[in-house]
Amino acid sequence: MAVPAYLRQQTKAKFITVATRLAAWTLKWCKDERLFTRRERWIVTGDLWAAAKGVLACAKKANLRRDFADVAQFAEREAYLRQAIDQLMEMEILLTIKYEMVLQGFNAAKQAAPQPEKPPAEEPTGKKAHRGGRKRLTMDDIDRIFEIFFTMTAEEKDLIRGLLDSDKERRAAVP
Repeated sequence: MAVPAYLRQQTKAKFITVATRLAAWTLKWCKDERLFTRRERWIVTGDLWAAAKGVLACAKKANLRRDFADVAQFAEREAYLRQAIDQLMEMEILLTIKYEMVLQGFNAAKQAAPQPEKPPAEEPTGKKAHRGGRKRLTMDDIDRIFEIFFTMTAEEKDLIRGLLDSDKERRAAVP
């Protein structure tokens, strides 16, 4: 039975949930040509996706190591969590570079040359001529996208740092 949202408690494994959301959000926008051009895909998005995927992989691997009495497992867990923080830092650097490019006017979407107006074509019955969202992202859209990116990376970093502190306390309590 599902628990209503207002009754849910924050889980200790929220860092995995946030890492999964961050990876999904990254994949969604890395493949969107309105934000990243094809050329940028070879330069930026591959590294961005690898970092997001790395954060999720490290979080899942760290979560598998739960035996605080075993020194080796504890060290592996801590190493994976630190590696996830490093991947988050890499993501923030790449996102900052891309956002700065947008602010400087190097927007991904090229300005189309003005085309002569075509006479309106007859729309086929039962089908829409235009499917999906806008052709171009507005600056407000781009700001919102990057705000979500930066918010999720900061939240994940805070969760992992809190987990590292909690793990140290739990490890100290183990005889």
